[in-house]
Amino acid sequence: RINYDANGENGALLLEPSRQNLFTQSEYFSSSDWVKTNVTATDNSNVSPEGLQNATLINDGTAAVTQHWFYQSISLSSGNTYTISFYAKYVDRKNMFVNIYNGATSQYVFYDIQNGVVLSSGGDAVTDIVDVGSGWYRIIYTRAIVSSSANFRIGMANNAPTESYTGENKEALVYGFQLEANATYATSYIPNHSGTGGVTRAADSCSVTGASDVIGQSEGTVFIDINNRVLSPYPNEYVFYLTGTGSNQLWLRKESGGNNFTARLVVGGSNIWTISVVPPNGLTKIALAYKSGDSVVYLNGTQVNTSSATYSGNVLEDFYFSSVASAYPELKLKQAILFNERLTNAELATLTTL
Repeated sequence: RINYDANGENGALLLEPSRQNLFTQSEYFSSSDWVKTNVTATDNSNVSPEGLQNATLINDGTAAVTQHWFYQSISLSSGNTYTISFYAKYVDRKNMFVNIYNGATSQYVFYDIQNGVVLSSGGDAVTDIVDVGSGWYRIIYTRAIVSSSANFRIGMANNAPTESYTGENKEALVYGFQLEANATYATSYIPNHSGTGGVTRAADSCSVTGASDVIGQSEGTVFIDINNRVLSPYPNEYVFYLTGTGSNQLWLRKESGGNNFTARLVVGGSNIWTISVVPPNGLTKIALAYKSGDSVVYLNGTQVNTSSATYSGNVLEDFYFSSVASAYPELKLKQAILFNERLTNAELATLTTL
């Protein structure tokens, strides 16, 4: 699958783990699967992010009450982390909210769907709002469950979190609701048009073996563009890993207990060089260039460190994203390029500049 940006450009390979959408009738809100409290829904009223006439218009009516929400009766299991995501577009109702009641605590998060802003958050909820083009935003809400009686609500509110929720007969468009269990981040939308159970998408895979003919042996460069904001500090998890016969390795991994990365070249089982990299949170571009006596690492346009260590012989055959032994669950990789030569320092600075 190819994923494109909001302008329909800059396609990138989309590889995701297996996930299940627990919401039934994820696009049809007139269905009885959705419990609607002081909210009305009109299906197929406008064009959705899918480009079809299948977006739903929701209206919060005029009832002077605080409850304007909708939900499905799905049990949230204690000890699990859930991610709710959906698409919303402003008509004349500016704000929407997501709330998970988690034992004794509720975590309301308000989203401005006119300007694409998370208005309020905090506690242990992880939130985001993503511009997907044509006035549509994807709302994302993640929370770990600690109560066996947890439940959720999705609703509409007036134009500021501090205002009352009383209805004013205003409207917003919604589409593509998704509830994922065992999920610390949202994956791409999985449509569920049935009223029974969830819909599961199988894990994506992409691999080729024996790639030594396209991997530089005596010299080369690896470039990656990642979103470091979502990388959890799992102990010694590899962002990428080149390996081959004769105990030869080149890798970049995130170390435990902080935001430090380590880059290392190993030839014949011996460490040739090790360079520490401390990337900022957010978008990060890193390039590792290796050549006997002339290796270097660049981060966001700046040279991090160099190595004049020499070596002879190298066999690199396989290139892995994430740990060889286990999948890296939160690697958001925007781009990766493999060169079979050591780029110049000027080229590396240009390549890694944000």
